[in-house]
Amino acid sequence: MFGLWGRKSDKVAILNYGNFERENYGAILTAYALSKLLRMNGYDVKNINYRPNFYQPFAKNDTFVHFRRKFLPMTKTIKTQRDFKKLNKKYSVFVVGSDQVFNHDFVRKENDVYYLGFVDDNRRKVACAASFGTNRFMGDDAEKQHVHDLLARFDAISVREPSGVDILHDMGLDGVYILDPVFLIDWDDMIGNYHPNGTFYYSIWPQIQNIAADKNTFASGMSAQDWLAGIKNADLLVTDSFHGICFAIMFGTPFVPLALKTDARIERLYALFDAVGISRDQILYSDSDTDWENLQQYAITPNVGDNLDKLRRFSVQWILDALKG
Repeated sequence: MFGLWGRKSDKVAILNYGNFERENYGAILTAYALSKLLRMNGYDVKNINYRPNFYQPFAKNDTFVHFRRKFLPMTKTIKTQRDFKKLNKKYSVFVVGSDQVFNHDFVRKENDVYYLGFVDDNRRKVACAASFGTNRFMGDDAEKQHVHDLLARFDAISVREPSGVDILHDMGLDGVYILDPVFLIDWDDMIGNYHPNGTFYYSIWPQIQNIAADKNTFASGMSAQDWLAGIKNADLLVTDSFHGICFAIMFGTPFVPLALKTDARIERLYALFDAVGISRDQILYSDSDTDWENLQQYAITPNVGDNLDKLRRFSVQWILDALKG
C-alpha cells in the first residue's frame, strides 16, 4: 500500500495501552495497527512493556496474552525510571499513542512517562493520534505548565480529536488531527471465523449492557480476531465502544451507536462522526426516549468512502513524515 520509508537503523519504541489491558479490544488492536503500519514501512518496532500504576493487577486473559505474544513485539518489562532511561540506548525514535495517553484522569501521576519525559533530547519524540480524552485540559495551572514543557520537547504532535488541537493551541503548541491507527491498515488477514446470530452486541458501560440482556451475542473471552469477525459478519452492531464503531465504519456494517451523556470521552465519537460525515444526532443516549426493543430502526449504514480515504492518506503520510523528520 505504501512505500518503504524507514531504515533498519531506525529503531522505534511505542508507548500505549495495548500491552497490558485485559479485555480491551480497542486498546490492543490500536497498538497492533500502529506497530504493523510502521513495520510495513521498514521500521524496527517494539512496544514498551509497561503497566502504569493507575491500573491494578488483574487476572490474565489467555486469548489476549496469546495475541500479544504473536502480534505485538515487546521490549523487556519496564518497571523503573532507570529502565525507561535505558531505552534511549536502543531506540532512536519514541512514539506515544494512540488512545487516551494524554487523558489527565489517567496519566496525571505518570506525566513524565506518557509525555516522554524519560526520552533524551537527541531522540525523536512523536505523539501519534494521542487523545486528551476531553475537550479541555483537566489539570490545574501548574500541571498545565508542566505538560506544556514536556510537549514542547516533541518533534511532532498529532491528536485523535480536533479538540486536542485546540488544547495544544491553548498551550501555545502546534498539532494536527489524524485518524486513529485502526483505520490505517487492512484487516482482512485478522478476521476470525465467528458469525453472530444477526445482531452483535458489545457494550462497555454497565448501564448499557442491560440493554442487550439475554440478546447479547458477545461472549467474554473471545479472541480479538473473533471480535473483529463479530462486527464484520453481523447484520447489525449495537455498541457503546468507540473502536467497535470504528470497525463498523471500515467494514460497512450497519450500527447503532450508544453513549452515556455523562461520559466525557464522548468527544472522540463526536470527532469521528464529524470527520466522516455522520450526524451527532444519530447517537442514542442511555436515558433517551428510545424504542430499545427495536434498535434496528436507528441503524446507521456507513457510506463514508471518500471522506475516510482522504483522511486515511493524510494520516499515514503525516506519521511517516513525522518519524522520518
